[in-house]
Amino acid sequence: MGPKLHRTFIDAGLPAPILDTRTIMRGAADAPLWFFVNVVRAFVPMLAQLGVDPRHIGIDTLEDRLRADLDEHDAIAILPPLTGAWTRIPA
Repeated sequence: MGPKLHRTFIDAGLPAPILDTRTIMRGAADAPLWFFVNVVRAFVPMLAQLGVDPRHIGIDTLEDRLRADLDEHDAIAILPPLTGAWTRIPA
């Protein structure tokens, strides 16, 4: 939706918005890995329908395994960009 926010505001009859996009990047100690785990958790039922045994995913330990992997490789987690938009309606 982020790239479409400008047009969405205009189409709604609002003034052009101010847009700000940020990406969170963190190392193993404080990476918000719950974000990735929640995305995978949401797909577990569909993966099961496709024949993937949920036990192979190990959702309950996924965050710890991701954090250990980041730590082992001195790597960072990069979350998808998040875009905010705001405008002021003239009085």
